[in-house]
Order: sequence, then structure tokens, then C-alpha cells
Amino acid sequence: MRFILLFVIISLGFYSQGQKKELRKIDKLVIESFYEEAKDELDMSKSIILSSDEKYKAQFYFYNAKVSVELKDFENAISSLNSLLKINKSLYPSKVEQEYENLSIIISNSIVNAAVKDNQEGNFLDAANKLIMAYEMDKDQYKDYLYFAAGSAVNGKDYDKALQYYSDLKDLRYT
Repeated sequence: MRFILLFVIISLGFYSQGQKKELRKIDKLVIESFYEEAKDELDMSKSIILSSDEKYKAQFYFYNAKVSVELKDFENAISSLNSLLKINKSLYPSKVEQEYENLSIIISNSIVNAAVKDNQEGNFLDAANKLIMAYEMDKDQYKDYLYFAAGSAVNGKDYDKALQYYSDLKDLRYT
């Protein structure tokens, strides 16, 4: 019986150390701007980390959002941000706690910048979709993005989508 109990305690210790080691490795890759490698590490360690403590989950979602923004995978970045925000802030590790408030701003700015670039290149429908993603992050604060998405949809000749966006703006009493 003692042997089994000792084995379980030692196993849990190694399990916890493995998660910390993986997260330190991911942190180092992010700091050095090796985002593709960091994404690979996140994908490989996802099941291990997400089955652990909330503080490790918070770090995982934080790094996943940060890496996804850099790799222009905005849907995954928003999804990771939303998962991060579901975790109690008091459980955030200090690094995540210091930077998480800026993360939503960084994500929305990156999406809008990508949409502007798409508009300049004539990819109006891609721009409209990105602007809608940014708008949906905070519908109260980012109403202008809905307006710009409607304009991009018109330029992309998707009049049904543009009409829907303009109708939404009218319902919001946007001026």
C-alpha cells in the first residue's frame, strides 16, 4: 500500500514538472519569436497541459493566443482569448496577469491591420470577415468596425452581407 501511494505522489510530481518544462520551453520560443516552433510545441503539449491546473491552462491559452496572432490565425487567437477569460483571474500566473489585459487590444489591432492590408490589396471580402471578427470581440466598443465591414462587403460586391451589416448598424442607431 505504501509503495502504491509513494508511486502516485512521485508520478504527480513528475507530471507537474513536465507541464512547467513545456510551458518554459514555449515561453522561450515566444520570446525569441520562433512562433511556428512554439505553435508545434503548443499542439504537442495541449492534452497534457489542459488536463492540469487552471494556472497552467491560463498560460497555455495565453501563449496560444499570442502565437496565433503572430501567425495570423485570428479565429484561434480569439478562441484562446475567450478560454483564457473564462479562467478566474486570481489563478493567473504573474506573467499572464501582467500581459493579459493588453492581449485583447493586440488581437483586435492585428485583425484590423490585416483587414486594412486586405482592403489595400483588393481582398475586400476577407477584409470584411476580419473586421466582423474584430467587431464581435467587443460589440459596444468596436461599432465602427461593423461600418467598415459593410463598406468592404460593398466593395467586394457581396451586397447581401453589406445590407445585413447596414441593417445591424441601423438597429444599433449608429450615426
